[in-house]
Amino acid sequence: MYGEEREPLVGEPQVVVVEPTNSLLVNATAEQHVQIATIISYVDSETDVEEIPYKVYQLENQSPEYLATILEPLVQETVLDKEGKIQEVIKKQDEQVTIVPDPNTFSLIVYASKKNQDWIASLIEKLDQRRPQVLIDVTLVQVSKSDAFDYDLNLIQSFPDLVSTSGLTGAILPGIEAGASNLVSSLLESGRNRFIDFQSNRGIGTGFYGDRHINALLTAMQQKDYGRILAKPKILVNDNEPGTISTTDTTYVTKQTGTIIQGATAGTVQTAVDYEGYPAGITLNITPHISRGDWLRLDIGLTRSDFGTITGEKPPDTTESNIDTTVTVPDGSTIILGGLLKLNQSKGGTKVPLLGDIPLIGGLFRSTSNSDLQRHLYVFVKAEIIRPDSEGFVGTDLTRISDRNRKAFEEYEIEFQDYHDWPGIKPKAMKPFKVLEAQ
Repeated sequence: MYGEEREPLVGEPQVVVVEPTNSLLVNATAEQHVQIATIISYVDSETDVEEIPYKVYQLENQSPEYLATILEPLVQETVLDKEGKIQEVIKKQDEQVTIVPDPNTFSLIVYASKKNQDWIASLIEKLDQRRPQVLIDVTLVQVSKSDAFDYDLNLIQSFPDLVSTSGLTGAILPGIEAGASNLVSSLLESGRNRFIDFQSNRGIGTGFYGDRHINALLTAMQQKDYGRILAKPKILVNDNEPGTISTTDTTYVTKQTGTIIQGATAGTVQTAVDYEGYPAGITLNITPHISRGDWLRLDIGLTRSDFGTITGEKPPDTTESNIDTTVTVPDGSTIILGGLLKLNQSKGGTKVPLLGDIPLIGGLFRSTSNSDLQRHLYVFVKAEIIRPDSEGFVGTDLTRISDRNRKAFEEYEIEFQDYHDWPGIKPKAMKPFKVLEAQ
């Protein structure tokens, strides 16, 4: 004990553990008591803080669960069996190392020796770095175009010696107003030879010809529609973390359930009406990865679903389009995904058998209905890196972007407050005067 060899003690001391008083009861010689007291003074002392095997690492940027999954394969290896169950855990370090994430305090608790604590602390410091953020600006533009043409000719013929067909005029003139239809009937009944009428209402052209032999109604309509829908969502995500943008429409289908009532009114069915929703829309998942030279690698997944026929009685038919791609673009550049084209074209109609197939004249015995619906979806994605400044904060770039968006919002707010309900009278502003300052 003192660095010198000494003769062994004669006889062994008697040591008894007294747990209630956390003490040792020793029966020994005076010389043995001195040596035992010296040993106890070394053993029963406070442990140096640096020698405590537990250490808590407070994290600033990365999540404890994420860092734990990174560090655990370095200290141990898990061997799985054929069923995917843990078969064996192989320690990679000579000494035991245990890593426990604590999400409540956003920290890692590491049990290890001082030697292992050194390299673990160095690794945590390198991994727990503030990463740049990426501002993702998405523009969704849907351009629709429709062109429909309908043509229909109705003919009713009678012979002079048969009952007049003028009484049927009202039934075959759905496009003519009630007063004009009554006028046609009265003119035909009064004995006039013929009557010609043409009207145009809401883009529908209706022509009528009638005499005592033939009543003819011609209906023709061509409809064209052009539309554009714009959406500009923006999200701010961390580097290597996913961001999701979703826009969804929901249609509801009537759902009825019946219940048989027992008792005095047995056999009566009570019907309950409910509504079940079916969503469809666009979901965009983007994960940015920042590389050297201000380049961005974007993992993009786009899912688009549309409704088909909606009757309100059965679940609607849906169609789905998917895009999965990875692109590498410079910082601040815009890429175009698209366009996704949805084309719905149809040509059809009705005809009188045989007569409708006669060249030229057959057009008098058939109706035509053609439609052309086109929808183009264009997705523009712009990614901009928001890097931390020298002190590790990203406030400068975020402030610049926030001020730009705030200015655009305030312009719309002023336009809203300055709307004139009555020309020449100053409008009364609605409270709150500024939405962002409302308390």
